[in-house]
Amino acid sequence: MTYSFQYRFLKNVNLEELLLVFNKSFSDHTVPVKLTMEQLKDKIRAEGIDLTISVGAFCNKELVGFILHAKNNNYLYNSATGVLPSFRGNNLTNKMYDYAIPLFKSFNMRKINLEVVSSNETASKSYRKIGFKKWRVVNCVKGITNVKSSKSEEIEGLQINSLPYYEYLISFAEKDIIPTWENNEFCIHNFETTLTIRKATINGNTTVGYLIFDPRYNKILQIWVKESYRRKGIASFMVKELIGNDKNFTITNIDGQNFGIHSFFKSIGGEPYLEQVEMEMYLD
Repeated sequence: MTYSFQYRFLKNVNLEELLLVFNKSFSDHTVPVKLTMEQLKDKIRAEGIDLTISVGAFCNKELVGFILHAKNNNYLYNSATGVLPSFRGNNLTNKMYDYAIPLFKSFNMRKINLEVVSSNETASKSYRKIGFKKWRVVNCVKGITNVKSSKSEEIEGLQINSLPYYEYLISFAEKDIIPTWENNEFCIHNFETTLTIRKATINGNTTVGYLIFDPRYNKILQIWVKESYRRKGIASFMVKELIGNDKNFTITNIDGQNFGIHSFFKSIGGEPYLEQVEMEMYLD
């Protein structure tokens, strides 16, 4: 059957329709996703998704495919791409980008990032054809916390304190881990009032690490320990104090080459469950 498609930005999209198409599009993915309306609105707010630059494919005036783009200054992030199963094979992802990229360039956008499941070669091939290139491999981890006694008990004055966002940015500048979009400082700022943001200090003065956790979804967004204080049990101390033992947790998109952080999550009960490739495309 031959279809006729139209492409336009989603600034006037009905969120109920978007939610329906989103859930149908992701129902048969490697990791199936089904969002509630509240979760979709949370995703839009937390990731900075801008529907005025998100693209839809329409057939007979009905939404059949979409690309949700988040925006921070002149950088874009493909937060989700979906096409209804019955409309796949029509090259809609490429055609939506054919529509959008010239406009993005006219808006002076510089770069688009995305993640794609490593085993989804069809999607990877499509993105490469559009112009995206592989940057790095990232892994998703989940498990049940199992923090044993640690060396942190030997650190006198180690305690947990509140971490204001402005102070977090100072520590973030020292980080040697580059988070993907949904875990970065921009998204944390968008949702900071609902997150647990705490630092580990010595006597309340010297900051030696921090942990950012979303208790609604049991998700660790960031965890960091100052290099000179690593392998002293501080990360385990923060997890035990702020999350507790025997608790479900997830963390998405950890750099696959950061063996230290992978070893840490394994030590507290985490196991990899999904590998993705982070891709990027420069527009200038």
